[in-house]
Amino acid sequence: MTTVTATSLSPAEQRAVDRFVRLLTAQLGDELLAVWLFGSRARGEPVGDDDSDVDMIVITRTGEERDLVRRLADEAARTEGLVLLPLHPMVFEPAWVAERRAIDHFLLREIDTDRVVLYGSEGGEFGERVPFSRRGDGTVSERTEEYLRDARGALAMARAGLDIGEQNQAIGRAYDAMFLMARAALSEEDRFARTHGGTWHLHHDLLVKTGRFPADLHRRAREAEEWQYQVDYESGRYSFDQGRETVELAERFLAATVELLGDS
Repeated sequence: MTTVTATSLSPAEQRAVDRFVRLLTAQLGDELLAVWLFGSRARGEPVGDDDSDVDMIVITRTGEERDLVRRLADEAARTEGLVLLPLHPMVFEPAWVAERRAIDHFLLREIDTDRVVLYGSEGGEFGERVPFSRRGDGTVSERTEEYLRDARGALAMARAGLDIGEQNQAIGRAYDAMFLMARAALSEEDRFARTHGGTWHLHHDLLVKTGRFPADLHRRAREAEEWQYQVDYESGRYSFDQGRETVELAERFLAATVELLGDS
């Protein structure tokens, strides 16, 4: 198990995390079950220019304290002078952890591999991981179904953004949908990469190079990734036609992914 001393948290981030945990324990008491650091900071990886978030999992009895937890994270970050508010806690209940482990969800696989326990339980009582296996009946796994469901939800949000003239929102959510579809396709191969870039490289090597997925859709999804980056980090502004084009691309990407999975 990795320890706090092996993380790549800066001194200010470490102080903010410590303050955040103290605030959580004071506010939640027995409702707070665990706080885990995960992701690149937990692995001790060097911090790049784009790495602004400190990813954490907060497990409470009900998982219903999201607004309070985010407010406390912002307070802890501001107190330590972290103006970009890099603390990024996700709040779940034990049942969520158990359900994700039961389908060998990639996020929980990553968390269980990398986590640093900041408070409370190591999570052994929150269910056990069930190793991935294909169903063998011509249908995709529950894990893949979840990725596809999330992708369709993101695509619906992209369409809704386009309908109200929010093309930036449409572009961002359309890219999210394509990324989740790429994860779905890789799920049936039981392959996973932690980063967006790693995911797309795997998608290309396993599915595009082998002729199983259209190269032009893959290439254009990577172009949409750059647009999404501009939307999120550079205040880029795009036209309605660019938003419509990206949503239509995501629709074709979904159709090609579903066809691929149907042939798996």
